[in-house]
Amino acid sequence: MSMLEYLKPKSYYEDLYDKLTVEECKSLEKRLVKSFNENVERYKGEKDKKEYLRVTSLTINLSFYFIKGERWEKKEKIIKEWISRDEVKQNKLDNTALIMDVWCLECDKEMKIFSKDLYDNNENNLRVLFMYECSDCKSRKAYYDDSEEYKSKDTYCLKCNSIMQEESKRMKNKIVHKYNCQCGYSYKDELDLTIKKENVEWRKYRLKYCLTQKQGEEYEQGKVRMEQLDELMKEYEERDKNKHLYDAVKKINILNIVELKNTLNKKITINGYSDLDKNVIVGFTVQDNKDDRNEYQSKKELKRTINETLGKTNWRLMSDGINYRLGVLSGKLKGIEGEEDLLLLIKVRKKLSN
Repeated sequence: MSMLEYLKPKSYYEDLYDKLTVEECKSLEKRLVKSFNENVERYKGEKDKKEYLRVTSLTINLSFYFIKGERWEKKEKIIKEWISRDEVKQNKLDNTALIMDVWCLECDKEMKIFSKDLYDNNENNLRVLFMYECSDCKSRKAYYDDSEEYKSKDTYCLKCNSIMQEESKRMKNKIVHKYNCQCGYSYKDELDLTIKKENVEWRKYRLKYCLTQKQGEEYEQGKVRMEQLDELMKEYEERDKNKHLYDAVKKINILNIVELKNTLNKKITINGYSDLDKNVIVGFTVQDNKDDRNEYQSKKELKRTINETLGKTNWRLMSDGINYRLGVLSGKLKGIEGEEDLLLLIKVRKKLSN
């Protein structure tokens, strides 16, 4: 039984992908050369022509460097997709069994299968076509795997416009379709199934346009370095643009817990508060020693004192503010570390001051 092999060795797909890469690069090279020849005539002086040639050559080489690199990066993924596609076809062809017997209407004999092939290349609608032939009269019929009979489209003669008779033969490496008309006109189509071997020219272009494994890995490493450099340049630009903020970060007085307690105690004592909890790490409590202040005034004054005192340090009063109860005020202080968080602190303070 004649049957096509859809699933090929991996080398077949590698060759196919490289051939497409070569065709893409050759086409681009042809366009670039044409453009160069058209534009070089604009330059009259020999010195100008040489400079144009130098710049153009660098541009072309850089363009091909990225095209070849990107093609190499996609190669393995696309080849896997091709193999997966052909595996579906091959499995469909291999595992679809004969579902019916066919009898010759002329000889009343059972017809034999001589061909089994996929009819549709659409993976969502793959169908297997069984070709039957009568051993006596050589008449033929064809049925799909769902029992639907195949009806071929008529071919009309170019000379007399009559319907031509079609004969198909499957040979080892090709399929021959022959068309005969009653007027004597005939022609044939041949589908070559052989995989052509590489010639010298093909190997030359493959070396020129297709990266080896080592070259591809070097391209990927270079691309990563370029992306890192690009991120670094963006960071430098951002720092330069916001230099005043980063300078402000450097001027922040970084205090530990003991230094915070000592610094803040000096100020709140002057403003009539006492007893900052010496064991506090985040929370704090103080006592208002002035009897003439109401709750609102006491909270407002303490908040102002803390904000002014800690304005140039890495500590700030947390957003839930200050609580007041029976003359005792409490709140939370947050210590900031790390350049990114300190930068955010500077931005918040500048926003509040505007």
